[in-house]
Amino acid sequence: MGKELLFQEIEGFEWDLQLLDATARQHVVARVNEVAQAFVADASVFASLVSQPVALDLGEGYDSSLYAVEVEPDVHLVLAVDDDPIFSQAIVTLMRCVSRASLQSAYRDAAAKLYGSMPGFVAPQEVAVG
Repeated sequence: MGKELLFQEIEGFEWDLQLLDATARQHVVARVNEVAQAFVADASVFASLVSQPVALDLGEGYDSSLYAVEVEPDVHLVLAVDDDPIFSQAIVTLMRCVSRASLQSAYRDAAAKLYGSMPGFVAPQEVAVG
């Protein structure tokens, strides 16, 4: 039997979504479903759909489950995807839906929310360009 997909949103995601037009919202829903299905069915396809635009140091050999996904050229998702083998679930947490220009900042903020209480987590610093 396959894994059950469980979707959850953090506060703010729905607000981000409401700022998009109806077509873009439909694209977001379709992309979330595509990514979630790939996570449970094919790791290589999943890896081709996601990125980690900011390097995260969680310490103690932990790997981040936080990802960015391009929906449209100027619409990006920040989401976490976690495997729960005990309950045979994959949990997709929708965190932000932002423009390309806001992606790195939103990704850093999401990382701080997810991992800020971990003893080994080192918050990523924004790098000034210029």
